[in-house]
Order: sequence, then C-alpha cells, then structure tokens
Amino acid sequence: MTSVAIYSHEDRFSAHRNKADEAYMVGKGLTPVAAYLAQDDIIRVSQLPFPCLHFLLFHETSPLM
Repeated sequence: MTSVAIYSHEDRFSAHRNKADEAYMVGKGLTPVAAYLAQDDIIRVSQLPFPCLHFLLFHETSPLM
C-alpha cells in the first residue's frame, strides 16, 4: 500500500510530506489553513488514481463524512 499526502506551500518540508510515497500541494498561494480547506484542489487530487483517498473523501462510511 502506498501513502499519499496533501500539503500547503508552508508545509513543503514537513515530515508527513517527505515520508509519504506521493505528495501533492494544494491551495497554492493561500494561507496554510485555507490551503487545507481548498476543496477544488483536494477534489482534483482525489480524482487521481488513489482508491484510498477517494474512499476517505466520498464514501458514505468514511470517517470524514
């Protein structure tokens, strides 16, 4: 299983980004909090071929729903 992380520009050197197998920046040009709330970017990343992220964002039994 691979891990996928999203990160803001300010978190580009953070441990979670560096330890993930793949990482994608979201909310470019936004404050750190706004970047993690940038729904369009998060949905864009979720449409990449990562079944686990798609489950977390869209499945009715997801802990995030």
